Amino acid sequence: MNSSSPHALEVRLLRVTQLQGHPDNSNRMGPRGRVKLRRHIERNDGAYPPIIVRPYKSGYQILDGHQRLAVLSDLGHEEVLCLIWPSDDETALLLLATLNRLRGEDVPALRGALMDELLQLMDRDVLLELIPEEAGELDDLLAFFGNQPDPFAELETETLRALADEPVTLTFVVEPGEEREVLDALDRLIEGRVGARSRGGSLVNLVRHHHGCELAHA
Repeated sequence: MNSSSPHALEVRLLRVTQLQGHPDNSNRMGPRGRVKLRRHIERNDGAYPPIIVRPYKSGYQILDGHQRLAVLSDLGHEEVLCLIWPSDDETALLLLATLNRLRGEDVPALRGALMDELLQLMDRDVLLELIPEEAGELDDLLAFFGNQPDPFAELETETLRALADEPVTLTFVVEPGEEREVLDALDRLIEGRVGARSRGGSLVNLVRHHHGCELAHA
């Protein structure tokens, strides 16, 4: 395996025509995400994290940044900033599998606090154009944050306990045509309910109802 020294890495402007996507790239972004990524780049006057590539054949192969390259190409960039990471095929596959996926999980109360702080600085509609969340998800985060006494203080004093007690973010994979159906169903379950309302709460109630039906027919 090629264990490249960090000193071998370099950042350089490369022509878009020199870059090719990795055929095993599994990261995909829908039209909504692509629009938000474009807005981010435009908002920052064209600044963006370098695309990670490796020397490959007569050009360079992308290991991280396929979506950025697509947006930058749409914006008319003929050259893009790249971090050149020399690597063999095995290392390239490992980087491809991990660079987009190795990350922590958001603590809902803290992300709600972050959203609340951002709303002090910018209009809600502008924020929704830039963040991954939709309007309903933003409202859920803000509502949850509003119900917490002080998530920052709790994390500072008892970090591990606080993280263990905080709600978790669950990720599910559904077909493209099923996403809207699922979200609409959860929103319908929220309607008319008293107290804190969220899609997560609707999902929990749906599961509990299902379990109750199973026990009733047992």
